[in-house]
Amino acid sequence: MLDLLPSTRNADYARFTQFYSQLQTLQRAIQTAQRAPNDIAAHRAVATLWKGRGQPQFALPEYQIVLNLAPFDYDAQKNIALINLQLLQTDDAQRALIAAAAIAPAAEKPFWQNLQMALNDYKAQRYDSALKFAQAALALATEADKNAVNAYVNKIQELFSTSKK
Repeated sequence: MLDLLPSTRNADYARFTQFYSQLQTLQRAIQTAQRAPNDIAAHRAVATLWKGRGQPQFALPEYQIVLNLAPFDYDAQKNIALINLQLLQTDDAQRALIAAAAIAPAAEKPFWQNLQMALNDYKAQRYDSALKFAQAALALATEADKNAVNAYVNKIQELFSTSKK
């Protein structure tokens, strides 16, 4: 397919080749996970690729498979909670937050407490308070988790702005 494009190396060509390469990597990872349905690493790789592409709704089922195979997998539980928050699936997020907080390392407990308070206030439509707790959680988030928490903060900010009008 790449041979159909002009050989000139312009910005569009570079973006296309990068996209095509990432797509091939994702396809190979999906095929690997399909061939080995009980392979935790294969499903985690697919989830990570979807998440990295900014498509958390496709990463979620892969993390759920990982969690079914390894019920105390903190990384999978954490990502399930964060993706559900990001997608505003509040009931699923609530369950996942509780489960993640239960197995979280002690150093990450304040992060989960702030997220739990943010979610509680969000569900009660106290968006100003929810925003403060979500921002506190964002400040405590690991680098890998900042995008998901930031997306949640942005959604609360939007609701807070519209609720003041």
